[in-house]
Amino acid sequence: RKVTDEFLELAQITESTDMEPGMDVSKDWKENKAINKAGLKQTGIKTLLRHIANIFTPLIPGFIVYGICVAIANLIAFGNVAPQAGDGFKYVAHQLFTALGQGFFTYLSIFVGVNAAKEFKVTPVLGGMIGGISGMANITNIAVEIGWGDGTLNAVLRAGKGGVLAVILGVFLLGYLERWIRKHLPDVMDTVFTPLLTILIGGVIYIFAIMPVM
Repeated sequence: RKVTDEFLELAQITESTDMEPGMDVSKDWKENKAINKAGLKQTGIKTLLRHIANIFTPLIPGFIVYGICVAIANLIAFGNVAPQAGDGFKYVAHQLFTALGQGFFTYLSIFVGVNAAKEFKVTPVLGGMIGGISGMANITNIAVEIGWGDGTLNAVLRAGKGGVLAVILGVFLLGYLERWIRKHLPDVMDTVFTPLLTILIGGVIYIFAIMPVM
């Protein structure tokens, strides 16, 4: 980050600069349709990668802490023999570092959902709810009841199916739903019914379509 800032200052450019100095965009793009199409494709890929980066970059400190804490917990439980209750300090230390690490990873989908919501201009709590929904055991129960699996990793549907990529796509869908619903609802109904309908419709599509597909 610091190196990038220094370079941008020395080069006298900003991070939003996507063209060469002196480039006449309108002239160059109109002269060659092939260049135009290639440019659009590159821009689309760059936009997608930028969205992904903006979602995951704020989570890097969490991944670092998670990795270190879990590594320490594994060292304490050297030889795959986890300390048991009654082992005193060793047991407390193992439980502590496990909790500190898993506290992030267990709720990773929620963090991703909130960040994705901010990136796609969705109400953040709705993004967090989609992330939270994905890990609910109720989804596995539903899948078993309708014959979509038995709760194993190979099941068509189960809790956590699709991972964080499903969460990102689900939140992306919520953005369209929320804007469309808000546009068509009277203002007096917006506060209650916009989030409710967004989660009801988006949640059903997310669980029964996006999670299994992803």
